[in-house]
Amino acid sequence: MAAAAEQERLTERQLEVLELISKGLTNAEIAGVLGIAPATAKNHVSAVLQALDVSNRTEAVGMLEGLQGREASEEDSVPGFGRRPAIAVLPFDDFGGGEDQRHFADGLVEDLITRLATWRWFPVIARNSSFAYRERGAAVDVGQVGRELGARYVLEGSSRRAGDRVRVTAQLIDAESGQHVWAERYDREAQDVFVIQDEIVEAIVSALAPALARVERLRAARLAAPDLDAWECVQRGLHYYYRFRPGDIEDGRQLFERALSIDPDFAPAWTAIAWSQIADAMLGYGDDPVVQVGKGLDAARRAVALDPDDSAAQTALGGALGLFRQHEEALLALSRALAIDPSSALACFSYGLNILGLETADEALGYFRRALRLSPRDPLAHDFEGAIAVACYLTGDYVGALAMARQSMVSLREAGISYEPMIVAALVRSGRLDEAKEAGRRLLERHPEASLDPSRIFAADEVIDHVREALQLADVHI
Repeated sequence: MAAAAEQERLTERQLEVLELISKGLTNAEIAGVLGIAPATAKNHVSAVLQALDVSNRTEAVGMLEGLQGREASEEDSVPGFGRRPAIAVLPFDDFGGGEDQRHFADGLVEDLITRLATWRWFPVIARNSSFAYRERGAAVDVGQVGRELGARYVLEGSSRRAGDRVRVTAQLIDAESGQHVWAERYDREAQDVFVIQDEIVEAIVSALAPALARVERLRAARLAAPDLDAWECVQRGLHYYYRFRPGDIEDGRQLFERALSIDPDFAPAWTAIAWSQIADAMLGYGDDPVVQVGKGLDAARRAVALDPDDSAAQTALGGALGLFRQHEEALLALSRALAIDPSSALACFSYGLNILGLETADEALGYFRRALRLSPRDPLAHDFEGAIAVACYLTGDYVGALAMARQSMVSLREAGISYEPMIVAALVRSGRLDEAKEAGRRLLERHPEASLDPSRIFAADEVIDHVREALQLADVHI
């Protein structure tokens, strides 16, 4: 039967499952990659075999090349997991020799694979597959690794020990183009080996997340619109969403909805819809923020139901619940998000927002600072900095509040939440009333319709009232 006819028999999800079968994954492993129950994965596998009219996995894999409409070739591009980008972490080179150094390097890579595997949006190649390349004993061709393992990105690196110092380098490479996506070097004192591993693993994972997300958004933005699959629709939608302008957020949401028309059970699309509704409400776009947050909450709940182990979905759920002042439930969801992915800057930020108050500003400040440390180049960095300014202000650190509010304004894009009123409030509390009045005059000149009222949807009333009191002393009545 012709390949095109066979392909019509398979849904997008079944094609994805077939690709995973071809990589030798068990039903349990397929379930882990797709974020579904093992029993559901088993049903998908059975459905694939039935649709292809074959009796076993081997026969199904033999039909994969035809289904993809291409001849098997080592020169082909990376197939990926249902076109979602997979990551392979190769064994790190260990310079300096010694069995201890080899154990350190291997332990580092194993921990990286474990932590990266918590990313539900980016499948991670199993350790045994990636470590097999060390046995070949020759220089590794990253493009070949990508093709053989079905990984779009390959992470490689090295560790070196000299005296009481350890240096680890890591670089992320696009297996299709051979280009470096990200690279960094980490120097540490050689003390407790497990402490060093934990610190370096967290640093690498924290840096990789925004780097990968940025590259995938740009990649999707360059693709022809008719050719986009569900994953690429979400990535292009996020490219628009992060501009934070009303029309762009709506354009992003339309792409998220298009992703769901391709795959109604694609949890990342539901998560993205949730955040687009939440953003509209927080930025004051639209007529009824309660309705918008309600839609966001519904979408977040759907995402969590589809994939409860997706940190991003749990974070969206926590964010939406927090806006409805259901803080206890919100913190449960955000705690789950951080348990799944301790390096999630957005989960840290959202957790801080949910506990921020006059009596809890110190604790919230710790979460905001951690979010910024985890992802200093995040599209939401100005929000992290602005939240730090608010928390510093509430703790009486007006110098710190002023510095971070000003930094937030530097980081702020052309749209988004502005923390400029915090500059005025911090100047007032610092006793610099003349400067505060001048800053307030400039604020009202640029934003004559400015008001703190929309902020009540995500900030406690006591926080808004405390800031407003200071602004009124500078003749800023907003």
